[in-house]
Amino acid sequence: MGGGGIVDWSLHREDWILEPEGFPAFEIAYTLTRSAWGHGYAREGAAASLQYAREILGRTAIASIIRPDNHASIRVAQSLGAVPGETVNFFGAPSVVYWYATSEHSSSRAI
Repeated sequence: MGGGGIVDWSLHREDWILEPEGFPAFEIAYTLTRSAWGHGYAREGAAASLQYAREILGRTAIASIIRPDNHASIRVAQSLGAVPGETVNFFGAPSVVYWYATSEHSSSRAI
């Protein structure tokens, strides 16, 4: 995965995790090549990343930062139990922080 393939995940290995100082949560983020859109890869990978962040890394504050016009990513986040929170300026554009429920409050469909 990554490096120009179908998908590039921000959560590959624990030693590759970037956590900018002051960032309020552990972020689940991804990019897919256009040919990979609509096949369920984003949801499958995000679900696995969310489970890994909770169960292996022990994270509780988990979010995705999504631009308001990225309807596909909003659907993925919401299907995993994320709810919209504050609007932030992210890399120069307004974006919404979608917060994932803590694992004890997750619905059974989350993962």
